[in-house]
Amino acid sequence: MGDVSGDRAEGTVTIPIRFGYVTTRRVLHLLNLVAWLSLAWGVWAGWLPRLAHFPGLIVLVNFAILSRAHSEEADISFECDVISDGLYIWAAILLALSGIFLGSGLG
Repeated sequence: MGDVSGDRAEGTVTIPIRFGYVTTRRVLHLLNLVAWLSLAWGVWAGWLPRLAHFPGLIVLVNFAILSRAHSEEADISFECDVISDGLYIWAAILLALSGIFLGSGLG
C-alpha cells in the first residue's frame, strides 16, 4: 500500500488498485483483528499457552502501519521499507522468545 500511485502509473494491478485503497485497508484491519482474536480465543479456551499472545504483538505493529496509511497520499515509505520488511525478523524473535519461555515452563 506504500506505492499505489506508482503502481497505477506503471499499469501494475495490485489489490489496492483493483479493490480500492479504503476497502483494502479495511480488509487488512479485519484480517489483523481475526488473527489476534484467534490467538486470544485459543489462549482463553486453553488450546494455546498464555504466551501465545506474544507473537500476536505483531498485530499491533500492523495496526500502527495501517493507521498511518490513512490515504493514498500518506507517506508511509519508512513503515513499508523498514518496519514491514523487519516484521519477519520480529516474528522470528517473538517466536524464539515464546519457545524459550514455553520450554522453561513459564507458559
